[in-house]
Amino acid sequence: MLAVVTAANMALAFTLVATRLISPLVPAGRDPEQPPARPDAETHRAVPGVRSFAAEADVTAAYERVAKVVGYAVLLVTAVIVAVSGLWPDAAPLIYVAVAVTGITIFTINDLIPRGWLGRARYPIEAAIAIAFVTVMVGATGGVRSPFFVGYYLIVTAAVLAASEGPAIFLGAGSAAALLVVAFVAPGVPAVGPEETARVAVELAGLILLAYLALVLVGEQRRARDAAVRLSLRDALTGLANRAALFRGIDREIQRAARTGRGFCLLMMDLDDLKPINDRLGHPAGDAVLRSAASSITATIRRVDMAARYGGDEFIVLLPETDPVGASIVAEKIRSTIATIALPAGKHLPTTASIGVVGFPGDGETADALMAAADSAMYTAKRLGKDRVVLAGSGPISVTVPRTEAPWSVPGSASGIASTDARPPGIRHAPGDRHQPLSSVADDDDERLRRAVESLLAGSEAGLGPSPGETDRAREIERAQERRAGTGDRPRPPLGSARDALTGLRSRAAWQRQVRAEHARSLRYRRPITAGLVDLDGLADLARRDGEETADRAVQVVGQVIRAESRASDLAGRLDVDRLGFLLPETDEAGAQSYLERIRASCQRWLASSRVPLDLAVGWGSPGPEGSLEPALVAAEERLRDDRHRRDRPSEAGRPRLH
Repeated sequence: MLAVVTAANMALAFTLVATRLISPLVPAGRDPEQPPARPDAETHRAVPGVRSFAAEADVTAAYERVAKVVGYAVLLVTAVIVAVSGLWPDAAPLIYVAVAVTGITIFTINDLIPRGWLGRARYPIEAAIAIAFVTVMVGATGGVRSPFFVGYYLIVTAAVLAASEGPAIFLGAGSAAALLVVAFVAPGVPAVGPEETARVAVELAGLILLAYLALVLVGEQRRARDAAVRLSLRDALTGLANRAALFRGIDREIQRAARTGRGFCLLMMDLDDLKPINDRLGHPAGDAVLRSAASSITATIRRVDMAARYGGDEFIVLLPETDPVGASIVAEKIRSTIATIALPAGKHLPTTASIGVVGFPGDGETADALMAAADSAMYTAKRLGKDRVVLAGSGPISVTVPRTEAPWSVPGSASGIASTDARPPGIRHAPGDRHQPLSSVADDDDERLRRAVESLLAGSEAGLGPSPGETDRAREIERAQERRAGTGDRPRPPLGSARDALTGLRSRAAWQRQVRAEHARSLRYRRPITAGLVDLDGLADLARRDGEETADRAVQVVGQVIRAESRASDLAGRLDVDRLGFLLPETDEAGAQSYLERIRASCQRWLASSRVPLDLAVGWGSPGPEGSLEPALVAAEERLRDDRHRRDRPSEAGRPRLH
């Protein structure tokens, strides 16, 4: 009889679960009157701040509070019923102990222990305690005939409300198993006849059906809530975040900056001359341009960044932990990408964007102040002639670079990045991933770094000549080259314990430590890795001729470009004064070559546009058959030297030839 009951209910449970698993695979019918959804609006990357994590957390917390109150109520009612009825005098001491232990445990887990201590383990612990308590009560008060069987229903209902579908199913199965054990297997339980067996079968079937119905109803309610949250925080046309989500994200970054001391940047962009496109080609063409611009933006930024449609043809990009140099590089990428948007065949109307860049806290300490500064910088870009990037300063905006002298323009392009203030951006951060900010520097170096960043962005050549005491960098570079050739002293100049202050990349020690860990991981999981080396050719001559400050500016912009071009998993570090090292996880030699060539091309473009004569030699290599990393570095060194000779550049003497 027990086997029949168990098999029947298992078949019921399997049927219901199979229905839940198959239903998402069967396409639902669509109302023929409803137009199909636009795939381009639905396939945008998830935007941080738009997903319903916050709403889900709030609702889950409310469910947990309700479950806790219900738990205390059950314990209180149980103790009162046992005391008043007097039906189970022999089991009363055990029941009171079970009530007391369960109540103390619930109070400890929910109110005494910090939530972070137990993490996800808190839910299975609470579930196990609840099942154990109900099982003890059922076994102590008559087994199959116990009135406390209802406790299993409460457990399943609470699990469905407070947990996701998987844990709820697991908890329901645990409750069913406990019910069978206490009914048929537990010692001291009276013999079970046909009537009791039928009752257990009905109870078990009811438990399974209740769990299924609760899962269906709660699942639909959650999906409806998530859809409502997405609609309230997402722009319907472009799929980007809307204004509500944007300001929520800005407020979150302001709070994070207050905790960590790391600022962020905002890009405000306006599509130039969208009205003529609407007037001549129609509003559907204008909508297509807006969607294409949104796709271009999301394809350029990181996953941690937020892109939002501010209104009409204006977009905002929030770049956490990014300084104005990195933000300007990202803005220029977006500008050049938008310029390639294709219109319908035979149409040649230009599609360009004017972009303003602001940083927190230098350009504003509130969301409204930042938006006002970004708006002013964007309209300055329009007054300069459109299709350009303008960096706002911490003071009043003043145009300093005419359109015909854009120092940051891509070769062959008429646009570029202009500084809008003679003063520095006024924002410094700790370094991070990809287009991340610079490390804070010592106060005595602050003025020099400030002038370096400002001059680099503005393209000014004033004051770049060598000055007394500024030729030490050339000798430092020469000593580094001698060390690598085996003719110099072994000690190396310190580059910091974790991050290089000039480039924001990892220091030599931090890079080597992380490379060893990543190498061990690649051996364990048998994943390819490739090492790379980059030498800054001509850096010593640049320091001698134009001064140490110019050489440092060149190294700084190389670091910024590398962080903007790299993946989050790539390991880039400054190994010496004029040498950078890379370790590229899950990358073969062909991928490493493509990556390093892209780094070189980007750096050459930015350096050439700012009139800095510096070139890069690159090399790469992969570990040998035995998995050692040393052959990879040797191969990278050999390829680097071959690359230098093949491109007919002097190794370290003489001015490099720019192509």
